Amino acid sequence: MTRTYTLPIIFDTNDNSCHSNQKKAHWARDYYRRNKECRSIVHKCPHCNYETTGPKQSLRVHIWSKHTEEKNKPFQCTEPGCCRGFAQKSNLQKHLKKMHAKEVNLSVSRDICLFIVKPGDETPIAAKTIVRCEYYKQQPVIKANNLPLIINTDDGMLEVTQNNLRYDSRKGYIKLETYAKHELHELKRAISN
Repeated sequence: MTRTYTLPIIFDTNDNSCHSNQKKAHWARDYYRRNKECRSIVHKCPHCNYETTGPKQSLRVHIWSKHTEEKNKPFQCTEPGCCRGFAQKSNLQKHLKKMHAKEVNLSVSRDICLFIVKPGDETPIAAKTIVRCEYYKQQPVIKANNLPLIINTDDGMLEVTQNNLRYDSRKGYIKLETYAKHELHELKRAISN
């Protein structure tokens, strides 16, 4: 199910600003268009006169591609004898395909696979939340593929889902660290040191 959110813009027929001709706008789609017209947020390059009203990432890519040495660019070719670097992952993929005849998928799965739970600063009041927080103290490491968890209580069974973890974190009952699959190697290295 796809949801579309629209934010109403206050409409004043006497207003001559860049928003006056729009009764309502789809924020996610039209933000950069409105910003290009109004120039309310402009990202400027500290090295040259380049500026953009687009996302900040556009400025990062500009700096990486125009002002960064090839050896310091974020996406490096790993083939032996090749020392090319790229500002964008897609350019590295094109290079690998064209120069080294390799089809490589460089996308990283961002699915959370591990939760580390620590006690928070707030004290829960609701009985179910108290039970969950007690469980977190006993089991501070929770694998995402084990969710939903079922906790046996005196009043029956209680289910713990990712939504419960996020809710408890948002309310300050717990401090939540999440790790995706590609981050587990760094975590293991940090633990072993």
